[in-house]
Amino acid sequence: MATTTFGSGLRIDQMIDLNFSFKPTMAMSAKAFDKLGTDIRSFRVPLKRSIQEVIAPSINKTFLAHGRPEAWTPYAADTIAMKARDPKNKYGPDFILMRSGLLWKTMQQLSIWTITTTQAAILDLPEKIWYGALHQAGYGQSGSSMYAQLGGRFATPEEIKASGGKAFVHIPQRPFAVLQDPQDLDDIAKVFDLWIAERIELGIGIKHWSGS
Repeated sequence: MATTTFGSGLRIDQMIDLNFSFKPTMAMSAKAFDKLGTDIRSFRVPLKRSIQEVIAPSINKTFLAHGRPEAWTPYAADTIAMKARDPKNKYGPDFILMRSGLLWKTMQQLSIWTITTTQAAILDLPEKIWYGALHQAGYGQSGSSMYAQLGGRFATPEEIKASGGKAFVHIPQRPFAVLQDPQDLDDIAKVFDLWIAERIELGIGIKHWSGS
């Protein structure tokens, strides 16, 4: 998981990692603080704004685009056929990662974030969308991949058991929680710049201000 660290201890990681720890990086210059001689103790407000105004809308666009910046692996033909027969599928069979819309909508909610004074994180996904972890990181291996790894032979029952059945359950990685670089990072920087400008305009003593 790529991490960038800027001034004042603020961080944003580029995407959710396998443990779903999402610690946003502030894409702004530390010089903004240095010039003002600031000692801001809490960045909860701009972090919250960044999630609501930049990150959540970006995740929404990624779902609607079926993957950004790279397109997600399309569904296999049998998966499309199964989705077409599914009475609970609210969307067309070609809509990737959309059945009830629960994952798509939940990933845009502020409530799934833990926000501290210097970072925001999705520490884990809610139980109701536990399956999102499988799609974000990918899971298992296809039978053909296992066949190739074993030098052109099929796995033995012992090898299948040792793999936990993963050799025959394959979910391609379709990362939906990804910050678009540079656009999202630039937009987050603007959120922080505006927040600082507001503090100055209001005449708040930034050096000792601890917003919440």
